[in-house]
Amino acid sequence: MRDALYKWVKEFDYESTPIERMDLIELSKAVKEVELVDELESDNVSFVRILWVNISGQHRCRAIPRKHFYDVVKKNGIGLAFVSIVMTSVLDRPAPGSGLGLVGDARVAPDLSTIRTIPWCKQDEMVLGDLNVKPGQAWEYCPREAFRRVTKILKDEFDLVVNAGFEIEFFLLKSTMREGKEEWIQFDSSPYGCSSAFDVASPILREVTYALHSMGIPVEQLHVETGKGQFELVLGHTICTKAADNLVYTREAVRAIARKHGLLATFIPKYTLDDVGSGCHVHLSLWQNGQNVFMSSDESSKYGISTLGKEFMAGILHHLPSILPFVAPLPIRFLFSMTTHSSKY
Repeated sequence: MRDALYKWVKEFDYESTPIERMDLIELSKAVKEVELVDELESDNVSFVRILWVNISGQHRCRAIPRKHFYDVVKKNGIGLAFVSIVMTSVLDRPAPGSGLGLVGDARVAPDLSTIRTIPWCKQDEMVLGDLNVKPGQAWEYCPREAFRRVTKILKDEFDLVVNAGFEIEFFLLKSTMREGKEEWIQFDSSPYGCSSAFDVASPILREVTYALHSMGIPVEQLHVETGKGQFELVLGHTICTKAADNLVYTREAVRAIARKHGLLATFIPKYTLDDVGSGCHVHLSLWQNGQNVFMSSDESSKYGISTLGKEFMAGILHHLPSILPFVAPLPIRFLFSMTTHSSKY
């Protein structure tokens, strides 16, 4: 019945049939609705997700129908309230004293160099966004722009490039019912490096690795970590700005593919007080003219680190109090840093 109605609406002869203008308008609307239904049913509807990361490390996105993205948003971006960058993970509202409210908008401009087909949702794409106050002018609170600004200073003043590689730890959790309530518990209870635990998780880890490789993100190692249901994924090193982008996409992939398999992946620093926490370890090196100058070519150098490398490390230690709010923005992160055998990692 429905198919016959659709066929009649589509094939209706508007010009030769005497109908009232209002009827014509209604029929025109019906045609558009039919076309929309057909598009949905043919699975041709796709989105481009624009992602940004706020200052507490949360991934947020807007989904734009693909045609509208390439017709309009690709050039003009989308509006986003200033306050979005300081929304806390606990209350989902502005952090007290942030100085930002609901008045005023930034523009989220897609960085087209980062656009990727989503491997676990192949009809869609995702792209990272920069936060601008107007076209071509970055907002001072844009994390990606702040990172680019720092790397430019390092290059202009010292002719140095920082490369980075990440070790990413996460827990896989499974759903269970306890006293009529759903709870999420660790995927298994195997010890560090357990091969049988890797066997059980290998379908998920294999799919994650395939997804990352298809997006041009190199995976070097995977293994079972110390915590119950905890795993680690090691990414290859690259220029630090690209490495940060790869980190965002890696977390997206791990979470989405875990959900596809009925599990929940969490990168929270301390999922339970009864087990170790999860870290995200970044390995840094300094490069100049294509050479790693963090390492020393002098065999007598202690630890094999160059003078420049030592000065770089000293600078990190000196500025550590200022760095901590960026690498540990949540109070729960400090539970991970409590004195235990694993806190140093």
